[in-house]
Amino acid sequence: MRQGRSPVSVPIKVYDETIRVLKRAISHAKLGRSETLAAIQRLDRRARALEATVEGPSFAEFIEAERTRSAGYGGRTVLGAVVGG
Repeated sequence: MRQGRSPVSVPIKVYDETIRVLKRAISHAKLGRSETLAAIQRLDRRARALEATVEGPSFAEFIEAERTRSAGYGGRTVLGAVVGG
């Protein structure tokens, strides 16, 4: 970690649910390796296309908002639980 910077907190509940949903989707898809890679490539292309047209706060503003809200949804950093909010 760089001097004077704090790690971005991770919303544990959201993170765990996202992983659960993705694991379930993968297990139900029963895709072969090439199909899985092709699906990931399609998702990547779509995400990049959306990122090119997205409107909203800057990245720095978004991170600050997440830090502010993090404690409310169980956010944690490598240093432990987020306090406040």
